[in-house]
Amino acid sequence: MTIQVGAHDGETIEIDLKEINSKKLGLAKFSVTPSAPHADNKLEKPATGAATKFDFTEAKIAGLNLKDMEVHHAVDKDGNEDKTKYVLQGVNAKGETEYHSVAVNGADGKLSTPTKLDATEPTAKPLETLDAALSKVDTLRSSLGAVQNRLESTVNNLN
Repeated sequence: MTIQVGAHDGETIEIDLKEINSKKLGLAKFSVTPSAPHADNKLEKPATGAATKFDFTEAKIAGLNLKDMEVHHAVDKDGNEDKTKYVLQGVNAKGETEYHSVAVNGADGKLSTPTKLDATEPTAKPLETLDAALSKVDTLRSSLGAVQNRLESTVNNLN
């Protein structure tokens, strides 16, 4: 942006205004939430003949075309394990990890229809990412402050 500040042509001030938003600051996908919607401990298939309320065979054939499927307890929004809910985790044909929420019938161990979950990937180095964004904002604010000082001087000179 160019502003005429003097009585003669060419007496201008250039203002370089930058767009500031989460995308420009590298914060569009900034997240510090856990990467998986499940507890760390995997539910293991019990020894042959041991009683279980979960049908691990059913989990493998739940209509999901996933490899390396694991079953975990879900976690709540605070990261606490919820032993009443389950999450199936597996790798799809593209090599991406998928998470699916399922309910288990306590009587027969059968699964409900899986519901795909959207797992937010955490930012790799959240403090560094946030620090870099703050540095960009600080630089832009300093530049804007310098322009403001020049404009104030120009207005004072007009009086």
